[in-house]
Amino acid sequence: MSSQTTVFVVDDDQAMRNSLKWLIESVAMNVETYESADAFIHSYYPGRSGCLLLDVRMPGMNGLELQEYLTAHQIAIPVMLMCRWLSGP
Repeated sequence: MSSQTTVFVVDDDQAMRNSLKWLIESVAMNVETYESADAFIHSYYPGRSGCLLLDVRMPGMNGLELQEYLTAHQIAIPVMLMCRWLSGP
């Protein structure tokens, strides 16, 4: 399976990471999860085949900032941003 593309999930919410990992693996795709933008940056090397699924809201570097970082460093990987709307009183 190492030659397949990978969906890289970056989200600070562990339950969301676990759910997305389960869902994506259920259609026989490789998944790697990261709890922060920094964790992803430190483990990713350019040229890997895949796409990035980012949470917009994260402490530290958020999803939009990570996308800007990748562009500034000429790391071309497709990016999908997730935004969960929180309902409140």
